[in-house]
Amino acid sequence: MIDVKKDYSEHGNIFSRLHRMLEPYRYLTDIDASQGAITLGAVTVNVKDDSEDSIYHEYRIDRKTCAAETKAIFDYKYTKSERLQREMAHVNIGSSLWYQNDIAEQLQAKFFVVVADNGDLPLTFYRIVDNSCTKVGQLNTSEPEFVKEFWRSKLGL
Repeated sequence: MIDVKKDYSEHGNIFSRLHRMLEPYRYLTDIDASQGAITLGAVTVNVKDDSEDSIYHEYRIDRKTCAAETKAIFDYKYTKSERLQREMAHVNIGSSLWYQNDIAEQLQAKFFVVVADNGDLPLTFYRIVDNSCTKVGQLNTSEPEFVKEFWRSKLGL
């Protein structure tokens, strides 16, 4: 059994389970688990429930200043639907990917779209910069050391 961080919601998908293998200073919150308006620094987001896809924020806590810093926003997708493929091909102003990337920029964080293979590995990571979606890499294993190295070298987190 692999020792991972506790899943406080007692739920999770392949992405959140892999994230729990990372170092304990890498916090992750599923903002879809909350409902209604959420304030993230200077940004307020209205959240509604979605059973397969989730939006996560990875953050760090500075214990000395009692401040949190968002490092990345991950938009986890259960599968790469035709609609998602169209949206990723042309990240238009007003689209959900554009909006989430704008929030990430305001928070000085990175924004990734994470696409599972029908809820399982491999996970394919895409980064949106300047309204362009680029494949960053693919995570094919749940081996903890490989997951940690992927986070550092491919995602830069």
